[in-house]
Parts: sequence; structure tokens; C-alpha cells
Amino acid sequence: MTALPTMPPSDGRPELVVLRAIKLGDLLVAVPALTALRRAFPGHRITLATTAWLAPVVELVAAVDVHLAQHGLDHAIAAPTGSVDVAVNLHGVGPESSDLIEALGPRRVIGHRDPAHGHDGPEWPEGLNERERWARLLSWHGIDADPDEVAVDRPAAPSVAPGAAVVHVGAFHGARHWPTDRFAAVVRGLRERGHDVVLTGGSDDVVRARAVAEAAGLAPEAVLARVLDL
Repeated sequence: MTALPTMPPSDGRPELVVLRAIKLGDLLVAVPALTALRRAFPGHRITLATTAWLAPVVELVAAVDVHLAQHGLDHAIAAPTGSVDVAVNLHGVGPESSDLIEALGPRRVIGHRDPAHGHDGPEWPEGLNERERWARLLSWHGIDADPDEVAVDRPAAPSVAPGAAVVHVGAFHGARHWPTDRFAAVVRGLRERGHDVVLTGGSDDVVRARAVAEAAGLAPEAVLARVLDL
């Protein structure tokens, strides 16, 4: 059995823990909220409980001090009960995430309305852009947040394709895969505007990436699916 991660020892600052244990896109749309939390709580240590394999991207989010690997919602957030000053639910509004937040015993909870645990907040809005959803949540709790504040740091490693436009042909769920011909149309449009284009994806996306490259007239070396890590 793999041991669950544990929160690093306190560095003396009050603890602020954010739950957002999903995928890459879910992390990126939470960046404006994380940045707003950093401004609102400059003296806190901000820990982001999110998926382990997102570590290379979490390192680029300047607002986050600690990445705590959180493998979904089937186990507790590994912070000692009562040690957390502020807990922020950027995961959802269901009982699974709400119970994990409540178990931390925080002094303050920032989340959507949770009558089961007696926490006030805005009602969950349907059909809202995710960046706007989380900025709206923080604004309700008195924290200024700009949904367009999406910047992350640049990786230290140099780009393998400087100046190129990147078209990512993968998605975690097959139902979210765009048709090959639509990706090819995007690539052709970018090339008509003078851009070099490369295609990225994971190991499962290599065949799709090669099909897009062929349909769009890209050279085989433009396919970087499986060549690059996250």
C-alpha cells in the first residue's frame, strides 16, 4: 500500500489550505483565485491540495507555497486537525469535498453555501466560466479577485520550440476529444497567419496527433506528443 502524503511541518506562519484535487485545466482556471488568496493572506503559508502529477505546474504558480498531493476525495487532507487557520474549497459544492474541508477544523471556511456544516457563502452558480466562478466566490467572501489574472511563471528549462504556437490534441476524457479535422483546421489557420505549430499530448494522444499533423500538412517532427513531459 502506498503511503499517503503528509503536510510539511509548520514554518510558523498561519496555515491556509486550498482543495482543488482534479486535473490540469482545473488547476489553471483556479490560478486567478489562488493569486487573489496570496494577496489577501500575505502572511499565511498557502498549501494547495491537488493531484500529485500536477507538481511541475504547481511549481509555476507563485501563490502556492506547498503542494500537498491529494489523490481525489477518498481520503482526508493530510493536515493535522485544528492546525489550519483558513480552508478554501475550490473543488466543488458536494458533500465529499465539504466533508474534507470540515474535517480540517479550520477557523474560517471560504466556499459556497454549505448548510450541512453551517457555512455561509454564495449559491453554486450553474453555467458559469470556471475562472469567474472562483473569482465570484472569493469576492462574496470579501476578497478582490480578477478572473483574467491567469499568469503563471515560466519554466526554468528552455523551450524546445521557441516562438511556436502549441496545439494540444489530448483530453483526459475521450468524450472531450475534438474531431481531428477541427484540430487540423486550427493548425492550418495558425500557419496561414505565419505561426510555426507543434502538437502536444500524452502517450495516448500520439496517433491522434500524427493524424492531425498529416491532415494539416505538418512535418512529423512537429508532433511532440509523448516526447515532452508535463
